Amino acid sequence: MTVQDCDLTSWSGRGVVADRGANVQLLNTIVRDCAATGVYAEKSSVRLHKCFVNNNGKGPRTMSQGHSGLFFTKSNFFVSSCVITDNDYSGLCVYDVESTGVLENTIVSRNGAIQVLETASGVLERRGHNVIL
Repeated sequence: MTVQDCDLTSWSGRGVVADRGANVQLLNTIVRDCAATGVYAEKSSVRLHKCFVNNNGKGPRTMSQGHSGLFFTKSNFFVSSCVITDNDYSGLCVYDVESTGVLENTIVSRNGAIQVLETASGVLERRGHNVIL
């Protein structure tokens, strides 16, 4: 599935969910103001290019806190030329050793507790010029 030139938001939960073998591309798309994680992938393949992932995980207090802009578990991903900022817990979370991905020419800044969370070393390849503040 390809989502292009869209502005996505969710007041009740996650913005984009890729699950059970999904292949998702987000191109020139904004994922913002989601109550939970902006983009969540489990056992899937996700590509983001020229996307803006902003202000996610700040839902109602009845919802658990600690959501990320991007969250990958048991997934493959490629994030290029994106801006990931002002999300509640982390900008990018790579949850396990079964996930692998590339971060290329992307800005990750002003997210909550941590900018990039890798729970295992070597699962995230950094290419080009990334700015992580």
